[in-house]
Amino acid sequence: MKINFGDLPLANRFRHKGNQGTKEDLYQLSLVQNDLGLVFIEQPVPFDQMRPRFDWLTETEPVAHLSDVSAMIGRLFRENDQFKVLGVSHRDKVHAELLKSNFGFKEVHYVDYSPYMSEEIFKIETVQHLITHKGELLGEQYGRFDLILANRILHHVHDPIAFLYGISNMLSEDGFIYFEVPDCQRGFLGKDYSIVFEEHTLYFTKTSLCNLLESAGYEVQWCFEYMYPVENSLSVLVKKRQIRGKNFFCEKDIFRGFIDGFATTKKNTQRGFNEIAQNQRICLFGAGHHGVTFLNLFELSNYFKFVVDDNQNKQDYCLPGTNLEIVSSSALISNDIDACFLSVSQVNEKRVVEKIKSMSKNKIQCYSIFPESPFHFPIDNEA
Repeated sequence: MKINFGDLPLANRFRHKGNQGTKEDLYQLSLVQNDLGLVFIEQPVPFDQMRPRFDWLTETEPVAHLSDVSAMIGRLFRENDQFKVLGVSHRDKVHAELLKSNFGFKEVHYVDYSPYMSEEIFKIETVQHLITHKGELLGEQYGRFDLILANRILHHVHDPIAFLYGISNMLSEDGFIYFEVPDCQRGFLGKDYSIVFEEHTLYFTKTSLCNLLESAGYEVQWCFEYMYPVENSLSVLVKKRQIRGKNFFCEKDIFRGFIDGFATTKKNTQRGFNEIAQNQRICLFGAGHHGVTFLNLFELSNYFKFVVDDNQNKQDYCLPGTNLEIVSSSALISNDIDACFLSVSQVNEKRVVEKIKSMSKNKIQCYSIFPESPFHFPIDNEA
C-alpha cells in the first residue's frame, strides 16, 4: 500500500524574512507499507540535504519512562559491575546518566562522529548514516559493548537492515541493544497526518517494530509501550540470534484506514478553515515540524496571518513552505487575532492556552491541530 502526499518542504529550512519570493526546495513524500507491516518513506531525503543549517534548532524527546526502563536493565545486569555501555548518539545521554547514577553502571562511552564529518552542525540524520555505512570501522575503533543504547534513532534510519547490521559491529556476542521509537499506531488510527515528517523515515507500531528486528537477526527480550500525548514510546531490548525462517503477521487495516481517510480529512479541514476565515483572523502557535506539516499538507497557509513562536532565533524567518512570518507572542495583543491554532506539544497546550487567554483577556479562542487534544477544533471527517 502507498500514499503520495506530494511535494513538501523540509521542516528545518527557515527562509529569512524578505526572501519570501525565493524558490524553496521541495521533496516528494510517499509512504509505503512492506510485508513486515512497516510503513516507511519510499525515497528519503538524502541525509546531507536533511542536515540542519542552524545550531539553534532544539529537540524535545520524552524521558519520564527512562527511570522504569533503566530499573529493568539494572536488574538484568546487577551482578556484573564490569558491564560496558555505549551510547550511539546525544539522545542517549539522559538514559546513560540514569544507569550510571542509579544502577551502578561504571563504564559508559559515547561515539564521537566528528572525525567523519566536515560539517560542524549535524544531528541524528547524520549519525544513522555513519552507523549504516561505517559500522564495521566504528566497531574496530570502539570495540564491542555489552549494552548499546539507541534512543530515538531507528525511526530516522534510511536503510534499516544495513543500519541494524552496522550497529551490531559494536555489540558483544552476548550483548543487548536498547531501542526506543515513537509508536505511530494512535496517529494512524486517529488520522493525525501531522505525524508525517521527512526526518522520520520509518513509522512503527509495536508489531512492525518487532517484525523488523526479528527479520534482521535479533531476538526480542521485551517490548513495552509507554503512554504519552500525541504518540506513545515503544521501548525494546534485543540480543543477537541466528536468522531463521518465520512468517510475520502484517497489520494492514490500520495503515489502509490512514490512507483512505486522507482525502476526506484534507477536504473537510480546508472547508472548516474556509468557514472560520470568513470572519476571523487566524494564527498558528508553534513553528515546529507538526505545524509545518499541518499547514503544507492540507494547504492552509492562506488562512493564517502569521506564526507565533517565542524562540527568538526563529523570529527572523518564515515558516518553511509558506510566506508566513514568525513573530513573538506579543503580536497576539496588537494584531486583533480571533483564533489561535496550537501546534505545540500537547504536554504544554494547557499552559500555552492559559498564557494566550491571559494576554488577550479571553478574547482569543484557542484550538489544537491534534485530533486527540481536548482543544481540538471539531472537523467532520465523514465523507
